[in-house]
Amino acid sequence: MKHFLTICFFIVISFLCSSAIAAVNYDMLMTEQAGWNLLGTFDSNTTTPDVNNRTTALVLADANNAIYTIPPEWNCIILRCATHKIVDLNDINDVNTVVDVLYQRGTTDSFSRLATLTFTAGTQLWTTDPNYLFADTVVESNYIWPPVPTTRTISPANNYIAEWFVDIRGAKKIAIVPITITRTRTAKIEITGY
Repeated sequence: MKHFLTICFFIVISFLCSSAIAAVNYDMLMTEQAGWNLLGTFDSNTTTPDVNNRTTALVLADANNAIYTIPPEWNCIILRCATHKIVDLNDINDVNTVVDVLYQRGTTDSFSRLATLTFTAGTQLWTTDPNYLFADTVVESNYIWPPVPTTRTISPANNYIAEWFVDIRGAKKIAIVPITITRTRTAKIEITGY
């Protein structure tokens, strides 16, 4: 009788566990990408600062810089760039936006450079403003996190949108510090993540 009750107990427990597993909402296990957000608008009045170990106050002291707090649910960030369209420009491949991407971890107030990105304009119109053109090429340099080398750029050229992405590896904030914006007045950088 004791063994019969033990077997019955295990059968009931097994039934309850299988019912609980069947009721799990598997949609919660998906990775969902957030929408694109404007990280900042940058003009060609740039400086070339010492970008390593800069504090939040120093980064914010230049109005041409931008800081973005990474949402805690994001594991990866993606950046793309658009530059102001110049009507009489014959060669759009000369329009470059060069920025340093800085990062901040934990409770520290210091930023360190993660990478330098060079975006080159294409002809695809920016999503919300036809006076801007998306970059169709992005080139990464000065990347410091391992593994190196690896591909973090989507540079399709041919006037498709270029993107740069990276695993945030525990970073809490990123900052964009423009280095040069050639042959144009302003550039806009958007961010998304998942």
